[in-house]
Amino acid sequence: SYGHAAGDFLLQEVARRMKRSLRHGDYVARLGGDEFVLILENLESEECLVEYLDRFGKVIERPISLPQGEIVSVGVSLGLTIYREGDPDPDLLMRQADEALYQIKSEKVDRLLWWKKHS
Repeated sequence: SYGHAAGDFLLQEVARRMKRSLRHGDYVARLGGDEFVLILENLESEECLVEYLDRFGKVIERPISLPQGEIVSVGVSLGLTIYREGDPDPDLLMRQADEALYQIKSEKVDRLLWWKKHS
């Protein structure tokens, strides 16, 4: 383990990379720990979203040089949901994305997973 200072540095570098990768009008915020939320506006299709997030993930996953000289890599897992006109409150959307993220982390599936309504 590299210690708390290295962890803080990694989070700051990931946040910087995220901010630089955003389009005008998009937002990123840290929820806590190593979890961030992205709000992306005006994407033409789900395919455009997947392409954008794939490029976004590759930027985040580039190796990072720690101040002590070590080079490390981080992984990216994204739980996704889409706001559609008439959808309920933002808290529900956050829970949906979090549920998809939890599934990714527990099942070790692809790094992008859409929230799907359970029957």
